[in-house]
Amino acid sequence: MGPSLPMTDLPRSIASPQPPVPPPLVLVADDDRALRKLLNLALSQEGYRVAQASNGEQAIQDFERLQPDMVLLDAVMPDRDGFDCCRHLRTVLGSDVPILMVTVLDDQASVDRAFEAGATDFITKPIHWAVLSQRVKRLVSSDLTRKQIQRVQAELNAAHRWETVQRQLLARMDSLDPSQPLGGLLAGVLSPLQQVFGSDGLWVYDGTTNQMLKLDGSAPAQAAEPIAHLAEILDALPAKSGDCLESPQSPAVQTLTEALSLAALLMAPIVVAEKCWGWMFIGRQQAQEWTPLERDRIKDLSRLLAISLQAYKAGF
Repeated sequence: MGPSLPMTDLPRSIASPQPPVPPPLVLVADDDRALRKLLNLALSQEGYRVAQASNGEQAIQDFERLQPDMVLLDAVMPDRDGFDCCRHLRTVLGSDVPILMVTVLDDQASVDRAFEAGATDFITKPIHWAVLSQRVKRLVSSDLTRKQIQRVQAELNAAHRWETVQRQLLARMDSLDPSQPLGGLLAGVLSPLQQVFGSDGLWVYDGTTNQMLKLDGSAPAQAAEPIAHLAEILDALPAKSGDCLESPQSPAVQTLTEALSLAALLMAPIVVAEKCWGWMFIGRQQAQEWTPLERDRIKDLSRLLAISLQAYKAGF
């Protein structure tokens, strides 16, 4: 039996309370205005949010803009019929959201054509409203379950990668040369974190040399572009062991974020014997809030690095 994950490394979002989730959004595409209104009313009464499109082209545009949870698609529409629209959603946009085809065509050839285009299910006109309600409920529920499974799997995969990084770090620290500057010590250890954090860049600031290094995959650390008054900016920041800072938490952190051409920055000090030996930076090009799990991981990592470094510095 393999080693178990520490409790701090379990995917906390599985058990922790999540923010309220809005009701599923259903995109209704039909050229019949009266039927669209009836579908809107019926679905709204069932608790769904509803968006409406009057033809296939508009349906595709609204789909890309709104990212609905389900599509009710009329098979026969002007400009672009439902079959072609469905095929576009599947093959061009690569969507796997449920698509319920609504059509007057109930012959076998039309049913086969709908499924070949990528429809999840179909229902014929005139619509039996109780049947429609059950079909929509089943498709939305099945898709929600699929997304939850994918999310949990992604979290478990991330937890496994994190455990692997920790083991690699501990194994590497046993053979590192403490005479190297901080960036050299960490260059080969922190690179795998880019995958763990889903980041676009990793940097290390070495307080003993006042040098910022960029960690890039398995390549050696490279000197980053100079940042004006970098040492002064970092010296003014609170460097508490086991803590982290992020933009736009403070003007100073935001300045560093912009200087690194990033949209989001998470940083943690490496503190040994109440002295800050340096900082770690994890950045993203897209504006995205850091999760509590990501914050906890960078805090844990900074503590682990500090403990390892302290053992080496004690030998000087």
